[in-house]
Amino acid sequence: AQFQTGAGTLSDNHFDKLYERFRATLNDDLNTPQALVVVSELIDALEHDNLTPTAEQVARVDTALGLRLTERNDITPGQKAVLAEREGARTAKDYAAADTARDRLRTDSIEIDDTPNGPRWRRIKS
Repeated sequence: AQFQTGAGTLSDNHFDKLYERFRATLNDDLNTPQALVVVSELIDALEHDNLTPTAEQVARVDTALGLRLTERNDITPGQKAVLAEREGARTAKDYAAADTARDRLRTDSIEIDDTPNGPRWRRIKS
């Protein structure tokens, strides 16, 4: 999961309060549904105040859930530029250029899924 760059970073004090609630729910017979409620509150706080979590904050939640998201490879800046180019072409209704950008990403083993919340990329096996 990636976060948009906001106006600033989430304060450690605010994060620590939410994180302690998060850990307490996990320690309560692994109450994952309630832990995810706390994660949702964290995301709402970030979006409301246009903040970005620090890498350490993301890593702490990731480690607690055991998802290893911070170990996943991101796409390169060049591939991100092609994604942005494709979105610009789609917005301009230049579908031929959007398809060309999609094909360039596919040669890098990246597939694009268009969702109501915007495009999502995923790696595909070559």
